[in-house]
Amino acid sequence: MGRHREFIGNQYFTYTKKTAECKLVGCGYIYAPKSGSDLHSKPLIDHLKRRHLEEYNKAIDEAEEKRARKRKLEESGHITNFFGKVGESSSSSKTPKLHNVEINSSKEDIQKLAVEAVTVNGLPLSVFENDSTNYM
Repeated sequence: MGRHREFIGNQYFTYTKKTAECKLVGCGYIYAPKSGSDLHSKPLIDHLKRRHLEEYNKAIDEAEEKRARKRKLEESGHITNFFGKVGESSSSSKTPKLHNVEINSSKEDIQKLAVEAVTVNGLPLSVFENDSTNYM
């Protein structure tokens, strides 16, 4: 699965299943890829560069500000990933340091957290299925 990249000029286009139409007043540009092709952002970016340079520059500036805010949060340690804080420096090994964590909680608390993980956060229910051991 590849990296998800967001198209910077997304707010300037209205999308249907097979077309993208420029929302800027008086433009009327419609991008419809050749039959069998998917929508791609390159022609839309090129359109913004050629026809709407001011809006293109504004979108670039907003994207850079968003990246700078994210970078600042990462450096301050407010954004974390599965292995710990994103901005913290690690040792030369690529494997993360493991720490033992002890949590005291009831069976009901665990069940509530599992229900929340599935219903609110979209975790597949199959994560909790295990034929060999009955945890709950």
